[in-house]
Amino acid sequence: MAQYKHLRQILNEKKISDMSDAEHKNLRYNEAEGHQWHATHPVHHMNIVNHFNQATEGEKHHGMNWYADAHKTMKAVANDTGVPHHTMAGLVSNYSPQTPWHANILTAARVARHKQALGGPGSGVMASGHQKQAAHRMLQGEHYNNVLVGHKVRHFAHLIEHGGNEHHDKPHVVIDRHAYSVAAGARMTDAAFGLAGLKNKKKYMQVHKAYVDAAHHLSKQHGYDIHPHQVQAVTWLARQRMNAAEEKAGVKKRNTAGVAAKAKSAWDKYAGEHHPRIVGKEPGTGWN
Repeated sequence: MAQYKHLRQILNEKKISDMSDAEHKNLRYNEAEGHQWHATHPVHHMNIVNHFNQATEGEKHHGMNWYADAHKTMKAVANDTGVPHHTMAGLVSNYSPQTPWHANILTAARVARHKQALGGPGSGVMASGHQKQAAHRMLQGEHYNNVLVGHKVRHFAHLIEHGGNEHHDKPHVVIDRHAYSVAAGARMTDAAFGLAGLKNKKKYMQVHKAYVDAAHHLSKQHGYDIHPHQVQAVTWLARQRMNAAEEKAGVKKRNTAGVAAKAKSAWDKYAGEHHPRIVGKEPGTGWN
């Protein structure tokens, strides 16, 4: 991923005519690989249905309750720190991209507690200067819908704030790399992710619609209402398990489990000191 991101940065910062032969060759190779992946893995709601039906009972229980429980967790942090619930939701979403959940909520909780935005070089957190600016604006009272620019982070903030959809006829779905992989039926390659186009509203809503259609299909199949954000959470967990199996088998060389475990340990320590009543209350466990 790091190599591909570097190549994309080269494209953004250099004219093609200024690239070395090696840079140009590598860039074109990766883009061709990405386009090929998308051509052979089109988005379809039945890919999502198949992932849902492959989920374990634990993953289904966890995913069906994930957003409701995350809402309760962050509402408790908001109450402890004296920030509005929508601000807390916005902070969590702001710090979420490419960040393990526990590292994400630790940063958001620290920002809420100290009323000081974090991000950028030397900040000690996985966040950019732009994320720092966004956090500062929300701390000053701006609503996340007017601050967050990405479709994914706005949808995530809404679901965290409300524990699901505020209005059932206006579904929100968080489409990230894993959610896209589910909709396409296979784990995305780094090159494919670079060409996913999720910043484009039309592309985002294409994948979003697949989750809405999958939720409708699964509701009929199971005989009770299953909402699109619940489908996304369940299948996200199933996809993560599949990814972990690939990593264990050596298909992918990433220590995502180790990174997540370290982040959880740091959050547990912080929560134990500042938010003891939510220690052990993990999203998806159905805590009251």
